[in-house]
Amino acid sequence: MTMKLKNLLYRNFNSLSDIEREFYEDNRDKFEINVCDKYHTIHFSDELIWNVEHLGYSALCEEAYKELTENRS
Repeated sequence: MTMKLKNLLYRNFNSLSDIEREFYEDNRDKFEINVCDKYHTIHFSDELIWNVEHLGYSALCEEAYKELTENRS
């Protein structure tokens, strides 16, 4: 079975099979991918919003960031 990056992107990390997790770990740096801390979805690292510790996370996808900041006063 040939694993491709497109099979992992935007999926929840917790739903990956062992083989998919291994592919993710082995290719994380090569493809510059990472996980949204709130939704546990896989994204390209440059799509994530970093340094959001004030919201309780290290990296967030755009949807999670909007959700956490929309209703803040």
